Amino acid sequence: MARFRDGVVDRLLAGCCFIAVFGLPASLSRIPDTGWMPLYGVHVTLGIIAIATFLGRKRLPNRLKFGIVVALFYGVGVFGLINLGLLGAGLWWLVVSSLLLGVLLSPRVGLWATSATFLFVGLVGYGFVSGSLELRVDANEYVTNGSSWLTLIIATSIMPYFVFQAIATLQAETTQLLQQVETQRDEITRLATHDQLTGLLMPQALAEQLDHAIARSQRTGKRLALMFLDLDRFKDVNDSYGHAAGDHLLQTLAKRFGNTLRESDTKARIGGDEFIFVLEQPGEPDQIAAVAQRLVEAAAEPVRFGDLSLEVGTSIGISLYPEHGRDAESLRRAADKAMYEAKAAGRNGYCFVSDPEPESGLDQIASVADAQPMRLIPGNR
Repeated sequence: MARFRDGVVDRLLAGCCFIAVFGLPASLSRIPDTGWMPLYGVHVTLGIIAIATFLGRKRLPNRLKFGIVVALFYGVGVFGLINLGLLGAGLWWLVVSSLLLGVLLSPRVGLWATSATFLFVGLVGYGFVSGSLELRVDANEYVTNGSSWLTLIIATSIMPYFVFQAIATLQAETTQLLQQVETQRDEITRLATHDQLTGLLMPQALAEQLDHAIARSQRTGKRLALMFLDLDRFKDVNDSYGHAAGDHLLQTLAKRFGNTLRESDTKARIGGDEFIFVLEQPGEPDQIAAVAQRLVEAAAEPVRFGDLSLEVGTSIGISLYPEHGRDAESLRRAADKAMYEAKAAGRNGYCFVSDPEPESGLDQIASVADAQPMRLIPGNR
């Protein structure tokens, strides 16, 4: 923000310098009509200060430059109001000065500056009304003088242009900074909740998402499926080809799994080669089985790593809400157990949770090698 304010102050200094170069001659051109007034001496002094400050701005600290800008604005405003009353642009300079203080420092400072301006204008107004202050020029002659109008136009158009451009630049840069902060905050959140290797959710974030999914299923009465995946022969890949090959394999399979599932499904990596996927409103058991089959096939497809062809499989355990559990831990334990049953049956397949004592002896394992129609046997309620 300090860098942004420094750029704004430099723009304001450029405006003051521009007004000094072009507005000062216009102001002095009124001398033949109004005669010499102390106000012109003030304008000359402030103009020299503005030009000198602008030329030496790179060597001056930002606080000093800002103080000089405010002093220039208030100087023109105070002396202009005292000498010309409502005929000049003094009031305008004072109002803009308060605006600058409020924008560049704080709203409280701007409020105090506005209050001070209000009191000062009231005192000057009282002075003119009571007769203690009087115009040094003839009002009729002043308002019919072309130089007076030229000076007023420069003060009320050129100066606001630089001021509002500086404020707009500050707002744009502040908005950009806030967007960068928001992006960084999102990235920090992502790093805190997502696995850096695969981009999938980490266990803590999974637990929160799963709790929310169960709560939604409770409200809607819809089924929820939890799939526990463990890669088969992944350790062999790491031992034979190194961790770089293993990492590449995990990244590739994570992308495949993500493309296989819906965008709304929750996807998490909970261990070295273990994954959990949560499917809300997944449909009937045969539809869930079809999704599991596609995941098995996605894992079985070889992964290229340089000149190597890496081959693994996956064993998947599937639990359903509310058939196999009504809370996250129950569903996870049930799916974990079913996954080991899939491994025991030959790996590279999937298995639904079964009752401790099945109602039939039908095989519940579906594999790539033997994709027989499976029968779902409901678990404990």
